[in-house]
Amino acid sequence: MVTMTATEARNNIGKLWDTASREPVTVESAGKAVAIVISPDEYEKLKGGRKPRMAGFAKDLLAGVDIEALMAVPIDDVFEEYM
Repeated sequence: MVTMTATEARNNIGKLWDTASREPVTVESAGKAVAIVISPDEYEKLKGGRKPRMAGFAKDLLAGVDIEALMAVPIDDVFEEYM
């Protein structure tokens, strides 16, 4: 993770945005973290708002499968009979 001072972030806002589009940036003031800047995609992943996209081949392989229901089943339940 990249760290910038608040002054650096303020004076180099373009660099802050560019870096945050690739990785989180910690902004510090007086040596303490005051903010972490992340991309909108990373934010959506963290809050669980955006569903992951399936690769084209996976769509065809899993046509008709309820992925949400499948993902909701704990893995231990799936393999219980084999343990």
